[in-house]
Amino acid sequence: MFGRKYVFLRTLWLSGLAGLLVFWAGCAGSGQPSLKVDYYGLEYNLPSMGEGAVLAYVIEVKRFTVSPLLNSERIIYRDKAYRRNEYVYHRWRANPADLVTFYLARDLRDSGRFSGVFALGGALAPTHFLEGAVEGFHEEDGPDGWEGVLSVSITLLDRLEPDVSRRVLLQKKYSEREPCLRKNPEALAEALSQAMLRVSGRISEDIQRSLSALPSGPSSQR
Repeated sequence: MFGRKYVFLRTLWLSGLAGLLVFWAGCAGSGQPSLKVDYYGLEYNLPSMGEGAVLAYVIEVKRFTVSPLLNSERIIYRDKAYRRNEYVYHRWRANPADLVTFYLARDLRDSGRFSGVFALGGALAPTHFLEGAVEGFHEEDGPDGWEGVLSVSITLLDRLEPDVSRRVLLQKKYSEREPCLRKNPEALAEALSQAMLRVSGRISEDIQRSLSALPSGPSSQR
């Protein structure tokens, strides 16, 4: 009788000890620090535009589409032909389509050359739509170093034009390459910021030129 009781208690004690060890192991494992993910965005300031004609048009910037090769918040790099890879612990703060849409709308608005510019809906009825696609927003690794590659195509549409064949006022592709000063994702963000600055400036100038050629012309001066 005593022997069976001893065996029972010993078995119970060993089971409890095993459960406690499993619990401690789980707690220790969950306490391990996870690898940190770094997030990046674009940073640049537009040069002062000075005074100039304000065009009596309201532009709505539609959300741009993005190439399937770039449709991710993870930073994409190309190190060989036909191959695209991505950083696991380095990501954009938003999808490249949203980044380009936001910065382009901001820059057009801050240029002060249009009566209104907004993205993804606004209080005013637009006179024109700006649509586009992001075809390049990545790191290119070559034997001579890294480059930031930005490629954007845009289409400016006259919303009020009843003739479909005359609705497209401007359709163009813009591409820029900027060397990375260092071989890391932060340098890529710096390079793409400078590329976006130049692309945005060129797009703004072309839109102003296209709208200035319309019969109504500028409405005021600033």
